[in-house]
Amino acid sequence: MVLKLALCALTGYILGNFQTSVLISRLVYKDDVRHKGSGNAGTTNMLRVFGIKPGAFTFIGDLLKGIAAVLAGQMIGAEWGGYICGLFAVLGHDYPAFFGFRGGKGVATTLGIAFVVSPLFASITSVIGFILIFFTQMVSLGSLIGMTVFFILAVIFTYSNIYFVVFASVLWLLIMLRHKDNIIRIVRGEESKLFKRKSKMDI
Repeated sequence: MVLKLALCALTGYILGNFQTSVLISRLVYKDDVRHKGSGNAGTTNMLRVFGIKPGAFTFIGDLLKGIAAVLAGQMIGAEWGGYICGLFAVLGHDYPAFFGFRGGKGVATTLGIAFVVSPLFASITSVIGFILIFFTQMVSLGSLIGMTVFFILAVIFTYSNIYFVVFASVLWLLIMLRHKDNIIRIVRGEESKLFKRKSKMDI
């Protein structure tokens, strides 16, 4: 069992190291998105620096690796394997060893994970998140509130499944930690809008 969980953790972390934004920016634009804009390897920075299409491909790529991580983990270690593999995929995305530990903030990858472990909760989370982003033009706010909704739904409706609640709690905590600077700017009213560069903000 321990070996299976270790394999899940390693598999998830390696998958997380697949930095979609960095690979696209290097292969297509001969540059590194982390040297542009906010310096973050996320969807929003790609969208701002290189445009809508690269941003969309980045989001899809990061979403798919979250899905792949959970499915791979479930094949190796069933339900627990999926949770471990998913969590380590987010860690690999946020802190990729293959890319100098400079990654993204894990939102798209986390959303991909959520769609596998709980399609209903993930759908509700996505709708709320995208509505907030549409009306506020703040990707960080939509991401933070959306993930908080996922966590709350897990606690209310699956409280009897302690493993899932702990899993959802760790996912939520990782998102909060990676967005701590965004949270401070939101509180101060200084967070930038999606297409207005007033401060650094990305997912």
